[in-house]
Amino acid sequence: MRFAIILSAFGLADSLFLLHSNLFCSDVCSLQVLPFPTWIACISAATWFSFGFVITFLEVPKLVRAWMVIGVSGIAFFFTYSIYSAYFCPYCYAAHLTGALLIFAVARQS
Repeated sequence: MRFAIILSAFGLADSLFLLHSNLFCSDVCSLQVLPFPTWIACISAATWFSFGFVITFLEVPKLVRAWMVIGVSGIAFFFTYSIYSAYFCPYCYAAHLTGALLIFAVARQS
């Protein structure tokens, strides 16, 4: 459980950093090929990682499963889209990897 909490904290910090950089410092990560504003992706990731803190303590299988499906879908979409658009952002990839590890940690815990 401790590993999942650490991953949630790291993912949340990374997502908030990406949100800040997208709003105020466009030279860090400026993924402009998305069909919607990039801050929406950052807020979505931050929200998902925030729920990661709660999910580690919940014993409601349907809710945990829904959180996992949303995470896998988001990771698959954004990772595939970044590869397709030939975009490389180490902070984005760190969030993808952290999210995948968090899903595995929670699945192992359940």
